[in-house]
Formats: sequence, structure tokens, C-alpha cells
Amino acid sequence: MAPYFTARYFLPAMLESKWGRIINLGSAASLHTPGPLYSAYGTAKVALNQLTRQIAAEIAGSGVTANVIHPGEVQSDMWVDIQAKTAALGEAGNNQQVWVDWVEKTGGDDPKKASDLVLKLVSPESDLVNGSFCWIENPLQAPIPSW
Repeated sequence: MAPYFTARYFLPAMLESKWGRIINLGSAASLHTPGPLYSAYGTAKVALNQLTRQIAAEIAGSGVTANVIHPGEVQSDMWVDIQAKTAALGEAGNNQQVWVDWVEKTGGDDPKKASDLVLKLVSPESDLVNGSFCWIENPLQAPIPSW
């Protein structure tokens, strides 16, 4: 609910000034096949994606934009928790284990990539980017056909 109320609070002034940026922090988890452990998290991220798309449609052409970013695969406290819970699932966690292993092997993504993406989205070069799910690599690739 926080992204909704935050947008609702700030949008009037943004619209009046004919400029503003709403950048919500999403997750690629919203695009994956559902599995154990993440019903609340996955559902919340799907809702955030749709909220952002709805806001973007409502403000299109106003000079204000709304987008979602996926911050990448960061080895955070949340990742450590996922790692432990996935291991405890055994075979039931195999799909998630592939992701956990990949992040562990590669070291994950540098959080600076996400901050660089935010800076790009607030810059004039992104004035026409609205209603997008943006990746830290190749930001405007479509995550799923409906986007």
C-alpha cells in the first residue's frame, strides 16, 4: 500500500509542475513461475508492477512518468534467508536452488547498477520511458509479452 499512498500524495504536485518520476522497486520474482516460500512476496511484486502500469497510463503525456526497476540479484540479508529456506525444502526447492546457486557462484549484482538505472530514469534521456519494467542490464527489454 505504501507505493500507492506515496504516489497519491506526490502526484498532484508533479502533475502541476509537469515533471516528476515515480520509480518503484520491483523484482523479477513477479515474472517467475510460482513456487514454495514466496506467495506474499511474489503477489506483492505483481501488484506493484500493475499499480505502476496503471499510474503510467493515467499520467501519460503529462511530463510525469512511472516505472518499475528490478535491482538485480543482490546478496542481501533477504538472499541469505532465501538460501537457508531453499536448502530446508530439499527437492521441493530445486527451482529456487538454481537461482541461489547462480547468485552464490557469480557473487550477484553490484547494487550500484540499480542506482545507476534510477539516475538514468530521472535524466532527460528517459523522458519518454513510462510504464516500463526496467532491468539493470538492457533496461527496456520486455520481461514478458504483455509488457
